[in-house]
Amino acid sequence: MIKIHSCFEDDTMVIIELSKDEDNNHHWLHYVKITGEFVRLWLRNRDFANDVAEYYFEQGFLKVRDNTAVFIEKFNFQQHTLRKLPPGVKILSLIETYAGKMSSQV
Repeated sequence: MIKIHSCFEDDTMVIIELSKDEDNNHHWLHYVKITGEFVRLWLRNRDFANDVAEYYFEQGFLKVRDNTAVFIEKFNFQQHTLRKLPPGVKILSLIETYAGKMSSQV
């Protein structure tokens, strides 16, 4: 079973943190709404200072505070302000697809 820990979204993208029950590793996914591209973010480091959580991925940087986040893309430095929301039906469907791929890799 998949557990969704957080889902951050704006008009162009969604960033999702999830894990499987039997796996303590958290997976981070990035979905680009315009292209339909759905890729895993590779976490390199994280830092929790006061009320801010910072996540450093191979593809960019995510700074989370309360119900908002800022994602800065590594290769083009675009900055996206995201809000924490429950995942919608389309995102849940994409997560199911990803979960199937996770299961087949075990």
